[in-house]
Amino acid sequence: MKHNAVLQSFSWDASCTHVGDTTGAALAGAVKHNAVLQSFSWDAAETQVGDTTGVALAEAVKHNAVLQSLSWVAAYTQVGDTTGVALAEAVKHNAVLQSFSWVAAETQVGDTTGVALAEAVKHNAVLQSFSWAAGGTQVGDTTGVALAEAVTHNAVLQSFSWDADSTQVGNTTGIALAEAVKHNAVLQSFSWEASCTHVGDTTGAALAEAVKHNAVLQSFSWAAGGTQVGDIRVWPWQRL
Repeated sequence: MKHNAVLQSFSWDASCTHVGDTTGAALAGAVKHNAVLQSFSWDAAETQVGDTTGVALAEAVKHNAVLQSLSWVAAYTQVGDTTGVALAEAVKHNAVLQSFSWVAAETQVGDTTGVALAEAVKHNAVLQSFSWAAGGTQVGDTTGVALAEAVTHNAVLQSFSWDADSTQVGNTTGIALAEAVKHNAVLQSFSWEASCTHVGDTTGAALAEAVKHNAVLQSFSWAAGGTQVGDIRVWPWQRL
């Protein structure tokens, strides 16, 4: 891939294998120096990769001037905030990347990563799609509020997806995200997985009000199973 002058899309499912940082660093080096690759997708779930791979991929994304789509599944790996902060820095300064997707469920990432990614989304002027799966991690309301702030101020993002299943987020996050959805004038798709968190009816009512007043949102998805949310039959969006 490093020396290929025509390859535009690369996808490799290496989940549940023995690949590790040696492979990760090599792939990152190839992405960094490839001048035509537009789409990179790598499923490395349940492998031996860690922050060495994460930092190398981030460096590749940061300096690649043509890559438009990055998708990396790193669930159940050893990556943590070192990777998260590096990827955030890469997204923040990349001037061509339009789609970013990172599955980091059941890893060591926490609010340090969340705040850094939020800052990246807030200031990126080209990113149109952001997807981050952080279920089963240490993220909480600090991340939620930061992401909400990013969505509020980003003027180009059209799709936002965040899996926060089984994390520490609660109504503080819910209210902040609802305000973001309510006032964002470009976002077309919003998806938030909040099952088994601390959200409740306060979040539900706020999200309902947001959807009611948003004039551009075309797709809304919220999962709240195993939470304190009550009878959804009386929520305002049932009467829209």
